[in-house]
Amino acid sequence: MTLPIAPPFSMGKGGFPPFASPAGTIGGGAVATRTLDLPLPELVPIPSAQEFNPEGQIDSAGIQANVFLPGIAVNVPAGSIYVIRGVSLYINNMLDTTDVRWSVTVNGNPVPGWANLTLFPRIATFVGNNFESMIRGAGQALIQVIFTNADGGSYKIGAALSGWYWPLTADQQWKNGGI
Repeated sequence: MTLPIAPPFSMGKGGFPPFASPAGTIGGGAVATRTLDLPLPELVPIPSAQEFNPEGQIDSAGIQANVFLPGIAVNVPAGSIYVIRGVSLYINNMLDTTDVRWSVTVNGNPVPGWANLTLFPRIATFVGNNFESMIRGAGQALIQVIFTNADGGSYKIGAALSGWYWPLTADQQWKNGGI
């Protein structure tokens, strides 16, 4: 069995192989290109991004439904892209009968997959949980967290969000080679 011979390649500028230099050629003269290894703005904030990390808590006694947590209201301007990378929920004086639910909302609508989140009921003075998220959206938005106290118990209920938003124009510049 005879194996085919690999096509020849020429070294690019500075003696780098063709995949590392835009001037390199492969075989019959096709130009090799190099892509920049820039992190996606959804994973790492780009220089023009505005980070947010609001936290809010409230004392809840009695049955309450769809109450917005004070302090958590992120206003994303029109023409922007946003990402929520972290959601933290906490409650104190939890009982094994506790029925409290949280929802992340955008423009008053629950985000699919982030509605009616609960913490496993147990007797504890404080319970919290951090969730890594990848909630992404575009356009003008009001991001909030609401809760429902379905059992009527007396609790301190809280939440925090972390993420960032950036202009769509900066997103396009970044993905085309950086700002």
